[in-house]
Amino acid sequence: MATLVVIPVALGPSTTTAMFRDIPTRVASALHAEGRPLVVASDSGDLPSNLADAQGVASAKFDWAQSSTWDDVFSAAQPGSPVDRVFFTPDDSAPLPQIEAFIDYAKNKGVGRFVVFGTMAILDNVGPEMGVIHSFASKVSRVREHLEKTGVDFTVLQPGITLEHVAMNFSRSIRDNNEVTSATRDGKLYFITFEDIVDAARNALQTEKPTIGNQAVLGPRLYSYTDVAEILSGVLGRTITHRHVTEEQSAKDWANTSAPENQSSPQIEGLAKALQRLDELLASGEEEKLADAHPMAYYGKTRVEDWVAANRNLFV
Repeated sequence: MATLVVIPVALGPSTTTAMFRDIPTRVASALHAEGRPLVVASDSGDLPSNLADAQGVASAKFDWAQSSTWDDVFSAAQPGSPVDRVFFTPDDSAPLPQIEAFIDYAKNKGVGRFVVFGTMAILDNVGPEMGVIHSFASKVSRVREHLEKTGVDFTVLQPGITLEHVAMNFSRSIRDNNEVTSATRDGKLYFITFEDIVDAARNALQTEKPTIGNQAVLGPRLYSYTDVAEILSGVLGRTITHRHVTEEQSAKDWANTSAPENQSSPQIEGLAKALQRLDELLASGEEEKLADAHPMAYYGKTRVEDWVAANRNLFV
């Protein structure tokens, strides 16, 4: 059985990918649970605590900018189980030239498939007004172009908005004010969960079918925030409403919730501006078009109704 590599597992701070920083660790844990030989790479070379004593899981020190560490990933593999598939996130610490060089290096070592954690599918065609999100999306696009040139199998996962982020942004207003606020109006979204993303990554890594290109990760059906408020009302036994606000107010609410002490920092201001544009896209129904635009999309199994019922404690 071939060995899979997951890099980089985030054990320290992150920025661009902060909201999804533990996805690589979740992917590694899921692959281990299935009995797959695994190398987990991080800047420290340490394993996450839940995998520290796991059999069949090796660790490797990895630094995008230090090619001398790259071979550690391959030498850590179990004898007779060479590395042939790699999952990675092109995070802030990964300069594009080093990512491209590593892809070439890994291909020469026998890697035939890469799975990359990318940006939301709805952001495919956004411009510089998205700030740091646009910068990350541009990097992912360049990574895809390089993968295409190498001739390997690859999948760029494009997740939607997760219910975990909905809870992070709105749990306080739901508890205190019985309301969800957004600037998405009646736009509908394919809400997903972290578990859906992990399942999509596992599938992309382990399928025997050739994979080439982007893959949107979508929920099983479309919901507006008004739908979500109605579901919350039914589960919590009290009326939750969806209050429509402007894009500017929605971004301000996000900044106040996510970084109340750093709202004036350039990064937070840039993200808030980007989220205003995202709300505009969602309000205009852009996410509703994703199913037609991505015929090979991966559909998660978790319905909003089931997730809210299982996590009602977050809102009481």
